[in-house]
Amino acid sequence: MRSDMKKTINKKIIFLFAMGLYTLAAGQSYFYLEKEMVGTTIGHRGKYAAIPRNENTGVHALVLSKGNIFYGGTQAMTGRSAWLFEGDVEKKDVYKVSCLKDKISGQSIITCLEYDAATSTVYGSTRNLRQGVWLPEFDFQEVTTNYSRDANKEKDVRPPAGHLFTFTSIEKVIDLGVAQEGEGVYSFVLYKPVNAIYGITDHWKLFKFDLKTKKSKIFVDLSPEDPVDGRSRFRFFGEKLIVDNKGNIWGTGLNGQFFTIDVQKDSMQYHEVFLPSIRGREQIGGVQSWVLASDGTIYGGTRADGILFSFDPEKKTCKNFGKPNYSSGMPGISVNKFGLLYMLAGTRDDKVHFMGFDLNGHNYIDFGIPHFNVPAASYWWRAYQLGPCFLYKDSVLVIGEDDRDGHVLFVATERKLPKQQRLQE
Repeated sequence: MRSDMKKTINKKIIFLFAMGLYTLAAGQSYFYLEKEMVGTTIGHRGKYAAIPRNENTGVHALVLSKGNIFYGGTQAMTGRSAWLFEGDVEKKDVYKVSCLKDKISGQSIITCLEYDAATSTVYGSTRNLRQGVWLPEFDFQEVTTNYSRDANKEKDVRPPAGHLFTFTSIEKVIDLGVAQEGEGVYSFVLYKPVNAIYGITDHWKLFKFDLKTKKSKIFVDLSPEDPVDGRSRFRFFGEKLIVDNKGNIWGTGLNGQFFTIDVQKDSMQYHEVFLPSIRGREQIGGVQSWVLASDGTIYGGTRADGILFSFDPEKKTCKNFGKPNYSSGMPGISVNKFGLLYMLAGTRDDKVHFMGFDLNGHNYIDFGIPHFNVPAASYWWRAYQLGPCFLYKDSVLVIGEDDRDGHVLFVATERKLPKQQRLQE
């Protein structure tokens, strides 16, 4: 009797082990679905002049405005100027471009765009890459001292300060001024109840910009100076702020801890809830992208580990949905009313994958690295680096390609995710 039980148990163990291996192999085999994608170059060979190649390094900000019109901003190489562009989702085209140097000189990255429907106005922000040699943005010297070294590494040089600006037409940009001296702007939120902009600088300082007085102030330094050598402590924080349905402004600070901004006292308060992370990497965690769903839930992705999460502002609880793929980073995310999340998961080095997630079934699908048709330029393009995105009428996902030439992708979305297909041998 006991012998029969042992045999049965051993068979079950072998069966479960075999099923585990099969599931793993199957999971690795179900990749890269064919999906209809159409793209356009920014300022293609048409009525408007193209943005110079090798100067523009892709789309860094996107926002949907009135109707089917959208606006975007680019990131340029050090010493070159960023561009604004205007497009039409229905026509799947970008038809107007404008160089920012004619409006605000010395700005290389348009970091964030936000649309105010009440006034049909777009607000934007900028920052600049370090001067001199091309180095990673999160360089230790830049982060710890708030300075950048020149090409010869002989002295410290601050990059030009970032600006805030506004426009109703990309030809008529109004410069609101410097957000904070010596600082660029990572992102911001427009907070109409107090007629102000709240943002986070590229050295992790929270600022408030009064739209009436055009004056700005730093009210919290998330990266305080070390008392020993006077340098800012080497830490990473979330790059984004978001406003929930109740009007609370949320962000993430040290170790991925959530905080809210008190707009009456111009202060911040930490809460006992943290972003998910891989053990030992908490201090480099932070939100890279997030979106507010219609039910008030916030969905986002972390920069360090590329973990998908949901956050309930009411209950102050954070749920971990795991890593969509092996790579770090999640530069874009959007959600439709059918309970489907679409995300851009990965980094330039590991190639960004376009992925979907079913909130009802809690399953992922990998559409792979986008390979899309560009009718205006008469060629196919493989996109390895994707940036911001937004959803149009729950039917079209608009994605900015954050690479050298800069493209905008238009992807049809569904009510439910398709079944995975096995790779063709």
